[in-house]
Amino acid sequence: NLWMDIVYPWDIVRVNDFAMKFSGKKMAGKIEQANIIGDVSIGKNTIIRGNTYIKGPVTIGENCEIGPNAVIMPSTSVGDNVRIGVFSYIENSVIADNVVIAPGSFIKDSVIDRGCIIRPKFTTLSDFAEIKIGDEYHRIKTGVFIGESCNIGANVVAEPGTIIGNNTTVSSLKIVRGVIPDNSNLV
Repeated sequence: NLWMDIVYPWDIVRVNDFAMKFSGKKMAGKIEQANIIGDVSIGKNTIIRGNTYIKGPVTIGENCEIGPNAVIMPSTSVGDNVRIGVFSYIENSVIADNVVIAPGSFIKDSVIDRGCIIRPKFTTLSDFAEIKIGDEYHRIKTGVFIGESCNIGANVVAEPGTIIGNNTTVSSLKIVRGVIPDNSNLV
């Protein structure tokens, strides 16, 4: 057994990548005309809409609806009761339970915690970022970390290393960066 501590937000993505070391396909849901390649697990009552492309390793929970025309790339973990809209792209990310990701979103190297509502055309940028945690600075290649029950407006761009606290609302057409505390309202 491999044991890995989760100390920093970006450790979630790293641990998820290790957890994806499974083989085979498990298809419990309904798959329309989708292209599914590699090791992919799809939970019961999940619907994969037409022209969706999924390249494993990927796990998708129960009662989800993905697509149509969505792209899910390797090392992505999707929880239960998740909706991922048309023309969305997700790669190397962890999407927790009860998340709604509206059409046209681009999410890479990121974590979206449970109960978040993501409006159309949300973009997480992934690159090297310097993140201050306590008195320590960490330079890592990362995307964005979004806490529980956040509401992200349409056409929002989040810069690499952005950490959005729980219960935060971000208005449409914003560029967000840095650490945004819990219960914030960015208008």
